[in-house]
Amino acid sequence: MKKTLLFTAMLVAFNCNQSYAEEQNDDIEKMTVTGSHIKRADLETASPLSVITAEQIALSGIVNVEDLLQRMSFSAGVAGNATNAYWTSGGYGTAQVNLRGMGIKRTLVLLNGRRMVNGGTGANSSADLNTIPTGIIKRIEILKDGASAIYGADAVAGVVNIITKDDIDGVTFMAKAGASDEGDGEHQEFNLNIGSTFDRGNFILSANYVNTEAVRQSDRIDCAEEEIVHDDGTSELSCFGSSTTEGGRALLADGQSVQFNQDTQGDGNAYEAYDSQKHAFTWIPYLNAVSPSQRLNLAATVNYQLTEQVNLFTEAMYSNRQSEQIVTPRSLSSIYVSKDFDYNPTGQDLELTHRRNTEFGAPFFFQETNTIRLVLGLNGELTAA
Repeated sequence: MKKTLLFTAMLVAFNCNQSYAEEQNDDIEKMTVTGSHIKRADLETASPLSVITAEQIALSGIVNVEDLLQRMSFSAGVAGNATNAYWTSGGYGTAQVNLRGMGIKRTLVLLNGRRMVNGGTGANSSADLNTIPTGIIKRIEILKDGASAIYGADAVAGVVNIITKDDIDGVTFMAKAGASDEGDGEHQEFNLNIGSTFDRGNFILSANYVNTEAVRQSDRIDCAEEEIVHDDGTSELSCFGSSTTEGGRALLADGQSVQFNQDTQGDGNAYEAYDSQKHAFTWIPYLNAVSPSQRLNLAATVNYQLTEQVNLFTEAMYSNRQSEQIVTPRSLSSIYVSKDFDYNPTGQDLELTHRRNTEFGAPFFFQETNTIRLVLGLNGELTAA
């Protein structure tokens, strides 16, 4: 009896998959291995699987994994966007995918069947899709069903497996530059891929640089708008702002809501009844529609056939990301002021419910992260009589 052991061993992790078949009249029964790799044929799996090929990616005109996956029907929309307008919406300069709306930490991201390292920071610590240059992607396999029984709790929503090319032979270079119709939001991107196939294997080197400039929301719209429905059934759009105002909004002891002076050149003791249409804070000028970022990605893969049965593989990736987000001026809230306080012109005890501190300007968030992923392993088959 002849037994064949299929194995995959890695320096950073160890997966051992076994499949045995008896030799009978030189016919070997087909075996299926699960538990560490997504099956690659759509029709041979009981779970829903989508496959996006390199040709489809090229035809789409999309140049990063973020835009590609987040536009697919299986994605629940923007989960973390590299150029998102606001940091509380996941705009930390990274990009994730959110399958089935269950959150970015419930979607497992694999590269060539092996887990990707986290590329975010803090609560945003999940795999950053944009650390993978699209120029070396061969296909993307998306397991849209929960796979926690196989992969663990981080695959409750599904699995995204990104397969890289192993057949680049030669040099390719791509440069792209552009801007918005308004002349802002400049974008530059450069991609260099070098690959070669030789008798016992292949190697690929890839370099990718992307720079995106900021676009302010106030350069596109004058204010945030909401729909106002009138009693006669008609409706119109009306500007609205934040109830956390300049000057400060207060609740007096007699129950009246008042707004203090908002004019830096006006009477500091002036106040009047609060009116949201008149006093609400316009926050649009303090936010980006596109946040600026710079990214450098370097990747290298090598496959070398040590023997007829054993193959050595290595994967090395480095990503440097510098990103920035602006946020609205910070505020004070729930401060109680006595009627005897010298700077309380109302003559009543009050609660300063909200005050926007525009005197200090808008704060910025900055990130610079370096992500490194190294994989060294063996795969193949061992045959024993």
